[in-house]
Amino acid sequence: MSPMMTMPTEPDLKIAQANTAIARIDPVRALQQILAGQELAFLDVREDGEIAAGHPFFTVACPYSRLETEVAALVPRTTVPVLLLDGGDGIADRAAAALIDMNYTQVSVVAGGFPGWCRAGLSWGGGAQLSAQARAEMPVAGAAVDSIDADTLVCWQASGQTVCLVDCSAEEDFSQATVPGARWLPTLELACRLPALTDAETCVVLSSVGNNDALTGASLLALSGFKGPVALLEDGSCGWALSGRDLARGNRSVALPELDRPAQVNVRAAATDVLSSHHVPLIGHRGIDALRCDPHRTTFLFDIRSPAEAKADPLRAFTCVPGSNLIAATAQWIGVRRAQVVLADDLGLRGALAAIWLRQLGHDVHVALVDDDLRSMRAVPGAAFRIEAPECSARDALHAVWSGKGRFLDLRPSTAFRAGHVPGSTWSVRPRLAALAADPRRPFYIIADGGPGAGLATLDLLNFGHGISHVIVGGFEELKAIGAPVESSPGVPSRRAAIDSAINDAPNYQSILKGGDDAMRQFLAWEKALLGQLDHPEQAEFGT
Repeated sequence: MSPMMTMPTEPDLKIAQANTAIARIDPVRALQQILAGQELAFLDVREDGEIAAGHPFFTVACPYSRLETEVAALVPRTTVPVLLLDGGDGIADRAAAALIDMNYTQVSVVAGGFPGWCRAGLSWGGGAQLSAQARAEMPVAGAAVDSIDADTLVCWQASGQTVCLVDCSAEEDFSQATVPGARWLPTLELACRLPALTDAETCVVLSSVGNNDALTGASLLALSGFKGPVALLEDGSCGWALSGRDLARGNRSVALPELDRPAQVNVRAAATDVLSSHHVPLIGHRGIDALRCDPHRTTFLFDIRSPAEAKADPLRAFTCVPGSNLIAATAQWIGVRRAQVVLADDLGLRGALAAIWLRQLGHDVHVALVDDDLRSMRAVPGAAFRIEAPECSARDALHAVWSGKGRFLDLRPSTAFRAGHVPGSTWSVRPRLAALAADPRRPFYIIADGGPGAGLATLDLLNFGHGISHVIVGGFEELKAIGAPVESSPGVPSRRAAIDSAINDAPNYQSILKGGDDAMRQFLAWEKALLGQLDHPEQAEFGT
């Protein structure tokens, strides 16, 4: 448990009564099943803000507000065991019913939800992508590097010592703020592209928001066999700012450095060494077809090249996810533990390094070198969830509400509602719709942001006795355009009510920068406490 978190309590509002027809599992037994070494999906169906404030390790975020539209990509095989976790409010029962309707055959609910998990004394933490973040904090054999603080870096630079300062953070974090003079190069690209930035004698100083991405970068460089001098900037951009120095803000990331033919030859040679020494299997299109045809295993195919590379040379059967993003936020794309994963790469080194990393998260990983056979593979159609919600124009909705024949329901993010909404609108989120007073004579006219959640909400509202709700075409912007008044409400919904928003306790760079020194110190403490929150059986999950 993070030292910045408090133990969750039972929610004030009981959303639904337990459905005794849905299988329930005790939290301790659930954890045993999670760690048993078999394929399993452990889905947290609470909203983003609730999840960010605290959740178990190894969960995959799949909020109920958009469950049906996201679950097929995260859990494509409907016969895989699925465990659902809620806030102890009955939302998991609704989610289970929805999944059963979608032909998922082994769905269970963790009894007591997240509060029950905590009462059982099981580990948890705050923030996002806990498993991937904790893995980054674990040492890799041969990856130990020296750390230098901001004062040392300044002294080196002042003395004329040449350094290559690289920020390994996510691109959006780099764009917000970085140490002045840093060049952006994400973690998985380091081993391939560092030679294009610097020579073998120059010391490479790795930085990130805090320590996590820089540690990952150093580990991957070591795994690749990189022999040049490497140092970590202690506490990264946060440490630089806490030393009293200004960060460079509003940065523009430049294109990744190109590799000439000799560099490509070197990368291929390094890839061959890594694949062989770490026993990472290569696979071709026939082997991939065999994996996809296995009814007892779940298989994910990812093109881990940069977006520009993937766009110029598309692989239709593969989902394009830059490798650095995949290893940093694995559960955003892989919802099944112990799944089979195929990584497509052109030169092989990114694939080999990402394979080692994902294997240590428990997945069975292969690398596929991009060739014409891969280019000719077709995507396997997934189970698409579609819903056609009733719609109406903004003008008709405004007339209905002003004449007393309807009500506005605003399902946009709580931050957007606070900034501006039509007076009289009710803000809500799908898990809270059961609490709205039903009045079939005054149906809801839904203001949304164009996402799939509005359509799902119309089904729930109908089931709750609200009559037929309509989604307003063009939403809030169209209402404003035809002259609807607008008001703001900085305190409504409250932080407690805004379960959709990950502003509560989530350590994200934007909130850290706004929060100043205290927020940076809290973030660094959160990073360094991650491993201590894992029990020994959970730490053992990060195998080799």
